[in-house]
Amino acid sequence: TIPIKFSNMWSLRELHLEDNGLQGTISTSITQLNRIEEIHLKHNNLFGKIPDLAKLKALKVLDLSHNHLRGDIICDQLPLESLRTLSLGSNLFTKIVPPNDFSSASQAHLEVLDLSHNEFTGTVPDYIQHFRNLRWLQMDCNEIKGSLPEAYSNLSKLEHFMLQSNMITGTIPTEIGKMTNLVNLSL
Repeated sequence: TIPIKFSNMWSLRELHLEDNGLQGTISTSITQLNRIEEIHLKHNNLFGKIPDLAKLKALKVLDLSHNHLRGDIICDQLPLESLRTLSLGSNLFTKIVPPNDFSSASQAHLEVLDLSHNEFTGTVPDYIQHFRNLRWLQMDCNEIKGSLPEAYSNLSKLEHFMLQSNMITGTIPTEIGKMTNLVNLSL
């Protein structure tokens, strides 16, 4: 477990605890870090669910990749207005619960979204089209089915789009050609 009581660390801006073999759940005391801008807990042995982080209004980077976290990713429990990078790859997540209000998603500054190497099922999530500032979208190596939504062409800033190693069917929408900033397209 993370052996720190966060309630007394008012000035903390960045928390780097990656590659430490930490075990246990993510303590809800992390939500008391009102000024935190970056949380890096990747490459540990953390399990359980992501606590409600919505009140961390300064949080720009959340990297929980390469752990054993599971359950649903609940968008309304994340500070979408401030997050720039959300890296949740290589965990055991099964579902994304979209935001109740899509205006928060369209106003989001999220640039990097990594959901790769999880256990997502169902169709390609169409609500991701509302994250208009995305430059990096990685959802490869899951169990996502169906066709690619045409609305993804609205992600005009997207440079890297990785969706390979899923169960995508149908034709690639011609609208993808509107994504003129793409450098890497892996379907």
